[in-house]
Amino acid sequence: MSSSSPDVIVVGAGPTESLMAYELAASGLSVVVVEAGQRFGGANALENSEANAGKIMWSAPRKYDGKDFIVPKTGVGVGGGTLPWLGVMPRFHPDDFRTYSKEGVGADWPIGYDDLRIHYAKVEREFGVAGECGPYSSEAYELPML
Repeated sequence: MSSSSPDVIVVGAGPTESLMAYELAASGLSVVVVEAGQRFGGANALENSEANAGKIMWSAPRKYDGKDFIVPKTGVGVGGGTLPWLGVMPRFHPDDFRTYSKEGVGADWPIGYDDLRIHYAKVEREFGVAGECGPYSSEAYELPML
């Protein structure tokens, strides 16, 4: 084992953390990623998210505050949140950033969909997202692996 310490330790190996680790390493930093769950491999490792929920869902106690909280669906293992939602990476709808203004719940975000559009495209390219945008997309956009 090396006696040197990494520049950065990334906690979690989900989609966001993995992309962050990649970007930090590409910039020349030494990066270590730690993950609480296992690596699932092979075509049959997680055939069905419903049948395998006990293996992949984060079950540690969490604290939720406020009348409008949501419970995120997250997974434990290399892949994080992509494990229970089967790798689907939908973009938020523009109205999702203005839930208080539009629906009277939560709080409006200080940014909007237009602020994230370029970042969505970059993440979709980095992860190799494929498929169709579907009928619920707020706009037509092309996925990089179509």
